[in-house]
Amino acid sequence: MNQTQSMVARLCCSLASPHPVFSKARVARGWFTLFLLLIGLSAAPKDVQAATAEAQLDRATASVGETVTLSLRVEGATLRGGHPPPPSLDGLKVTPAGQSSQISIVNGRRSMQLQLTYQVELEKPGDYTIPSFNVPTDAGTLRTRPLSLKVTKPSPMNLANSPAFLQIAVPKKEVYLGELLPVDIQLYVEEARLVQGPQLTGEGFNVGKIADPTKANTRINNRNLTLVTFRTVVTPVKTGPLSLGPVSMILDVPVPGSRPDVFFGRPSQRMKPTSEEVKITVLPLPAGAPPEFTGAVGKYEMSYTAGPTTLAVGDPITLKLAISGQGAIEGLTLPKLDHWKGFKFYPASTRTELGDPLELGGTKYFEQVVVPQSPETQTLPAFQWSFFDPDERVYRTLTGAAIPLQLSSAAVSSAPPPMLGTNGPAGGADRASGLLHIRPQMGIALQAPRPLWDQPWFLVAQLIPIGLWGVLRLQRLRQESLANNPRLKRQREVGVLVAAGLRDLRTQASGQQPDIFFETMVKVLRAQIGQKLDLPESGLTEAVIDEKLAPRGLPAEAATELHDLFRQSNQFRYAPQMTAAKLTELVPRVEKALNAIKSLPD
Repeated sequence: MNQTQSMVARLCCSLASPHPVFSKARVARGWFTLFLLLIGLSAAPKDVQAATAEAQLDRATASVGETVTLSLRVEGATLRGGHPPPPSLDGLKVTPAGQSSQISIVNGRRSMQLQLTYQVELEKPGDYTIPSFNVPTDAGTLRTRPLSLKVTKPSPMNLANSPAFLQIAVPKKEVYLGELLPVDIQLYVEEARLVQGPQLTGEGFNVGKIADPTKANTRINNRNLTLVTFRTVVTPVKTGPLSLGPVSMILDVPVPGSRPDVFFGRPSQRMKPTSEEVKITVLPLPAGAPPEFTGAVGKYEMSYTAGPTTLAVGDPITLKLAISGQGAIEGLTLPKLDHWKGFKFYPASTRTELGDPLELGGTKYFEQVVVPQSPETQTLPAFQWSFFDPDERVYRTLTGAAIPLQLSSAAVSSAPPPMLGTNGPAGGADRASGLLHIRPQMGIALQAPRPLWDQPWFLVAQLIPIGLWGVLRLQRLRQESLANNPRLKRQREVGVLVAAGLRDLRTQASGQQPDIFFETMVKVLRAQIGQKLDLPESGLTEAVIDEKLAPRGLPAEAATELHDLFRQSNQFRYAPQMTAAKLTELVPRVEKALNAIKSLPD
């Protein structure tokens, strides 16, 4: 009992048995004082909770590439000014991730709690101190205590025990300048959803496009993992010791120890695995390159033809070359032919056929026109093209044999000058007799065209804008009608979503994609249930089947069918084995359940 309550008790006792010396006025004042105290007690809060703010991390030690959750909890007060700004630290990236609030009343005591969440991405190893938060509230500015966080380098043991980890694999660590180096980006993961693809960095390298990934099953430290391999190609553009990587990705992985939900699946957390760097030594090309070398590095073959070989001086000859092999095909060029005397050259045209998605090889076609300038030129010289072989560490020259030519002197014919035509008779005497008429007959006179307003198509064209305006007006009225009737709008949107979902289910069943199939199935069922009950989909659970759909008249057979569909979806998460035939059998059952829900009254 507090001091105020004790005072009221003593006052009540004295008034109940007043002392004889008390006057009536004094007793009246006592009753009035008691009345004021009782009013104060009824108006005062039963319990006053002190405002507090506390920050905490979900763990104090983590490795580079992982994400740590920072929670800021405020009790007994409301925020002023929105989300407190996160601290800025070199090596840590802190971003707001959301907020939640809760109000509870227990035994007359009211408590209010607000929780703000931040995601901390770990970019560099080290010991960090996250400074205090200054939290402005209606109870004043609250201050949290500093937090300590230790970030370690990702060791192989840590990587093997993490939900996902990355590494870079290269076939060799010593390459030549301009040589193509295949790179495998290997992701080891149990279960994850890709948010951002691999981001490979490397100063001194040109990074090519990343091909579609491949998947394989593997086992590390008694753990069954999926190996996802992303392949790409890098080309060194400078020499010396270089670092390739790191490479990073952004994934959503399930929270360890969490249980799956039939509607929402397992709760996930954001993760950014990061690989270690790979040291690559880039060697310069050796000296002694032949004159025909234009910078090609790799392994190549060449075919060479030219034609025609029987022609006159000044006629063109087309050189056709096809260079095939492994290397930077797009960048191949021909050497200059300045040493070919007695020819005029035109720029070459090119065409490339790539042999694989990574553009590691293929064929490049060249066509160049040369024109002999002298009849003394009787041979097309041998054609030579050189490249550097990085495996054998030598320059190689491919040679197309010389081609004999049969040239003749250019015969220039002098054609008679054209004569001006006349409309007169063909005889020479008549043409010389004097001036002739340019047009002796006037021909048919042209008629003036009919005016536009007198043509039917022009009148019909005037109706097009009116018809277009009418269509747009009807569309606008329909949109306004839907805006004023949100339930009808949602019903139509869900109808479109369900129709598309059923088409996707048939495609996914035939393609044996059970994970996507069950995700689509649960999505369309939740959408149809939410529309029929006029409830948000995010708040639905499997319990609504018996609590809300059954009272509306859902047949028991349909309710059992719905329970079984959700049970199979949940069972697949634990035992992901499902054939295409079984998936196909589920499609009509899903359609039947949807029709049963649609038939219920709104």
